[in-house]
Amino acid sequence: HLLEWLGVDYDMDFDEVQKFSRKPKQGAQLLLHNLERKTVTATKTVKAGVYKLNANKYLRPGFSLMDIKSEDEFVLCDRVAGEESVLKPAERLGRLVFKRQVVDKKGRLLPEIREVVRAVYDSFALMPVSGIM
Repeated sequence: HLLEWLGVDYDMDFDEVQKFSRKPKQGAQLLLHNLERKTVTATKTVKAGVYKLNANKYLRPGFSLMDIKSEDEFVLCDRVAGEESVLKPAERLGRLVFKRQVVDKKGRLLPEIREVVRAVYDSFALMPVSGIM
């Protein structure tokens, strides 16, 4: 659409694009929010990018499902709160993207995913901002 709006001449194989977009894809995303019910500040910077699932170890830059090379990786992206960010209750910390299933058949987070979420959340080291609710 952008190319058309800009009036750019282009050639695209629409059948190939449709074929690619209709392929089944497996993945999930979780949005992290300030759960503290008060205004907080992030006291540590957490780097956006690709991480190792069980080690919570930064591997490389990345921001989408396509940057994940295996099921034991995830991406932290989208407006990741930086050090000294002031976050109101429920304000976003970032987004976690996985190339795998993250819930069981009853819709509950899998234990290893719950651990990742807790570890990433805790890595921001959120502290209350004094004098602000």
